[in-house]
Amino acid sequence: DRHRSMLEATRSDYDMRIEALESTVKTLMSDSQKKIERLRSQKDAEVAEIKKALSLVERDRDELFSSLRSLQEMKRDIEDDAEQSEALNEEVLSDNRGCNVQSVEIEDQKRQKQIVDDLSNGNKDNKFC
Repeated sequence: DRHRSMLEATRSDYDMRIEALESTVKTLMSDSQKKIERLRSQKDAEVAEIKKALSLVERDRDELFSSLRSLQEMKRDIEDDAEQSEALNEEVLSDNRGCNVQSVEIEDQKRQKQIVDDLSNGNKDNKFC
């Protein structure tokens, strides 16, 4: 009987220890679960922040590419305008040269006519006589 009562006491002691261990394990599991949920929420918040930042970066990138395309078009337009302006300037210079040549020819013709007139009229003051 004594042996039996010692066994029961030992068994009761083990049962209490098992219950204490089970309670500790449940507490650890609960704490771990809470920590996992907290980390998961934190991770989700960080992922949301990263996605938001990425979205802003992508928007800025798209705006920059759009601005780049606009600037490239403006550069092409400016280059085209410069080429057209240069061609027009060459044309105007050519026309001016032509006008200057015609103007010189007209002046020469007037001088020659004046000389002929002076010679015909017997103008003694003419330096060509």
